[in-house]
Amino acid sequence: MKFYSHPDKEIRVHLREVGEGARRRITDAGREDLAEFAFMAGGLHDIGKYSRFFQEHLLDQRRVDCSDHALFSSIITLYTVKDDLYSVLSAISVYSHHGYLRGLRDYRDVLRNNRDNIGNPQTCLVKQYQDIKSKWSTIREEVEWVPADLPSLEELLRQGYRKVTNAVLRDKGWKEYLEGLLIFSSLIDADKHSAGNVEERGLPLPDYKILERHIRSLTSPNPQIRGMREELRNWALNYVQESPFITLVAPTGSGKTLAGSLVALKGGRRRVVYSLPFISIIEQNWRVLSDILSEENVMKFHHLAFTQKKGADETRDLESQLMLAESWDSPFIVTTFEALLATLFSPKNSNLKRLHNLSNSFLILDEVQALPLEYLGIIKKGLEEMTKHLNVEILMMTATPPLSVEPERPVTTVPDRYVVRFRKFDQVETPEELAAGIDVRTSTMIELNTIESAERVFKVLRDRGEKPYFLSTRIVPLERWRRIERIKSKIEKGERVILVTTQMVEAGVDIDFRRGYRDLGPIDAVVQTAGRINRNYGETGEVILTRVKRENVNSTDFSLIYGKLSEEVTLSTLKGWEKGFNERDISSILGRFYEEIRRRYSDFRTKEWENLEKEITDLNYGEVELKVIKEEPKYSVYVNVDEEAEKVLKELKEVLKQRGYQRRALLKVQRGLAEQYVVRAWDEPPLELDEELGWYLLKREDLEKYYDKDTGFRRLKNETAILW
Repeated sequence: MKFYSHPDKEIRVHLREVGEGARRRITDAGREDLAEFAFMAGGLHDIGKYSRFFQEHLLDQRRVDCSDHALFSSIITLYTVKDDLYSVLSAISVYSHHGYLRGLRDYRDVLRNNRDNIGNPQTCLVKQYQDIKSKWSTIREEVEWVPADLPSLEELLRQGYRKVTNAVLRDKGWKEYLEGLLIFSSLIDADKHSAGNVEERGLPLPDYKILERHIRSLTSPNPQIRGMREELRNWALNYVQESPFITLVAPTGSGKTLAGSLVALKGGRRRVVYSLPFISIIEQNWRVLSDILSEENVMKFHHLAFTQKKGADETRDLESQLMLAESWDSPFIVTTFEALLATLFSPKNSNLKRLHNLSNSFLILDEVQALPLEYLGIIKKGLEEMTKHLNVEILMMTATPPLSVEPERPVTTVPDRYVVRFRKFDQVETPEELAAGIDVRTSTMIELNTIESAERVFKVLRDRGEKPYFLSTRIVPLERWRRIERIKSKIEKGERVILVTTQMVEAGVDIDFRRGYRDLGPIDAVVQTAGRINRNYGETGEVILTRVKRENVNSTDFSLIYGKLSEEVTLSTLKGWEKGFNERDISSILGRFYEEIRRRYSDFRTKEWENLEKEITDLNYGEVELKVIKEEPKYSVYVNVDEEAEKVLKELKEVLKQRGYQRRALLKVQRGLAEQYVVRAWDEPPLELDEELGWYLLKREDLEKYYDKDTGFRRLKNETAILW
């Protein structure tokens, strides 16, 4: 009789493939010392599928009681692997391999409950044990790494519970936490590849000389830009990394993207992971890097990114392409902070399957000032631990360093592209008062902290005959990206452009205005806004600050978005600069600002840090989750903004009806296309809910009622519009 793990694969074949695949992955990650633990986790993860219950389920393709196999397989793993702690980490990986990674406490409770019920012959564990015990000699012939003899179930649970209890009580730390993630990641990725008969690509890192030649070829007619970029280029060309963790501080527009990428490629790791805060700049940087290094070598990864590849990848089926993308099986990844950090601070299977591909890699975090201040400390701690235990090197890049570090500052050219002044330092004004005083004779950007204030300013300008552009997250993503491209094109042609926006343009969006107005925010955010003013060294730019407070609202927009403490620290820091300052003064102002923030935040040692680190060092994996993006609106609205949107939605609904192997990948492609027409609201909209998608549907016939062609999805009656 043959025993199968999947309809087309015998268990003995699958277990060997997964065991060897997990061992290879963890060895490539630079942790050969864990290779045998990974092999045993992979080689035993489906041993419970030998039960008649699972075989009936597979044969009949129906639900069969007691066909679940993960618990039994984990108990066998726990018994077979002799090292106490790593037998537990391997067993937890096996127990969790179809879902999220469970922690020590959870697994101990599961074993205790089953030990206490061992006298009940009707429990699934007892039934599975009796069935598998009867065929153990056959299993032993097929899977030679299982024990020669299988002790009683009582003995298996007794020994297993002892091991797990000892693991709970012993001293542990980040090292053991990361090793548990690594074993789990190697197992689940090998499992998915074996089940789908997908081979890894394993493309080599692109030759850094390709990028080096490109950087050497770049020039600029402006002597100040040329000076900055040459200094940064020479630093990158000659840099030899002596520390695994470095911070690069360089002005906006000096070429950090290419310089940082060159340093990473020269590092000689097996891949580079380049992370950024927002999808708009991921698209921008991916386009630049893929043009230089080839699209085959550079993968973008975010929730809108997966599309069916052309050319060389047409020979692969779509599910295989998706699997490779989800595993980050590419030499150069461009992704979000959210995706990178979820690989370290999350129990989810979908996030952790790529962690082994982070090991032995070079990580870049660009625009780090965009990370939430309350999580900066724990993020830096986690990254530092990765350099120690996962063999990674890390480059953090920013124009405004928030952390107390000794950064690399290769650019000595002090830019002086703009002046900053205040309309009213000690007073507030309404959005309408701000709009009335805006000078738009030259290309001007007006940035507000809330959507509602931005909409009010936009309407005042539009009513007085101007033709401003508007950007916020209430506009469907596809149209936002189109507007950014149109704005860039017009400015490059020398045409006057007026843009009213929220903070979504701050980090990295390559737009160059002559004048900017901004509702005051934290100083680092103000500096990022100023980075869109006179970016390319034309006539001296001007940044004008104010504080906006809407009538009938108790707080300023600054306080609503960033908190009262941040507003207090910012105003305190700017005392003495009421008459304004130049770009060259930024360094000393930011130094004061971050010094005060670190003092108040105890150098970022927050309660969030302490709570999260305790779960980490206790190996309670299921409780470890850090969300870089703060609370978001909970209601998603699909906007049928045009015929193309209707077509995309129709095609998505057709994919939902399909069944079979390709469905998941097709759904990923089509849903990614559809997400380009989705906006989110805080209050439940009065629209039809598509239960299958979880989206509210805004139909074309209702478009005018709920969606403004300029400002996007209309604010609902009781909703406070504070979203970007």
